Amino acid sequence: MPEFGALSVLPPLLAIVLAIVTRRPMLSLFLGIWSGAIIYTESLGIAQTFDWIVSGIIADDGFYVEILLFTLLLGSGVALIWRLGGATAVRQWATANLQTRRNVGLTTWLLGMLLFFDDYANTAIVGSTMRELSDQLRISREKLSYIVDSTSAPVATIGLSSWVAFQLSLIADAYDGLDGVSGTRPHSRHSSARFRSTPTRYSRS
Repeated sequence: MPEFGALSVLPPLLAIVLAIVTRRPMLSLFLGIWSGAIIYTESLGIAQTFDWIVSGIIADDGFYVEILLFTLLLGSGVALIWRLGGATAVRQWATANLQTRRNVGLTTWLLGMLLFFDDYANTAIVGSTMRELSDQLRISREKLSYIVDSTSAPVATIGLSSWVAFQLSLIADAYDGLDGVSGTRPHSRHSSARFRSTPTRYSRS
């Protein structure tokens, strides 16, 4: 494995700076990977760039492929909501009825609590819906991001959501790897273990 020294820091720094300047994270990440491929191959690096991307996507038995496809479908769904005017209607209602920063923050929190079926959907829908109104009332993007993030994954792990299904699959795999735990009602045991682990997911480390 060749050693590149300080040059190895250049690709991630380039990706971070471009993401901040252009506000296009996907393009910035691609350019960061491409710059790393140029350094690694000492050439144009196009083939190496796509080789790294494909290798990263298909790793772990295609798990990242599922995440990528789900994210693409989710983005399509959010775009459809915008095209049909759903998010615009919510924003118009909010603009007419929410006049203070506190009310906007509380409404953002409430929407985050209601959209509990998936954390990605929560972030995409709530964030895109409340962003312009938050800007109008001079609520910082950092505060809006904090509220949205605090009511996405934490809420999605409580009720029925894609995160709950993923957690149950992890618990099932863990039980399968143990000896002497086979018995009746395995699904009930998995759900019980997930429920009893709830306090540990919200405790401070």
